[in-house]
Amino acid sequence: MSTKTTQKSWKRSLYNPKILKNFIFLITKKKIEENALKKDFSSI
Repeated sequence: MSTKTTQKSWKRSLYNPKILKNFIFLITKKKIEENALKKDFSSI
């Protein structure tokens, strides 16, 4: 599998709103979890 086909499918998935929503959701979830961890450490 070449990088060209990977980029094509990646671009197609970006245009798919359902996948894009899931992607954004995962990123925001990760950021929220990281922020929660930082808060826990600062409160110790």
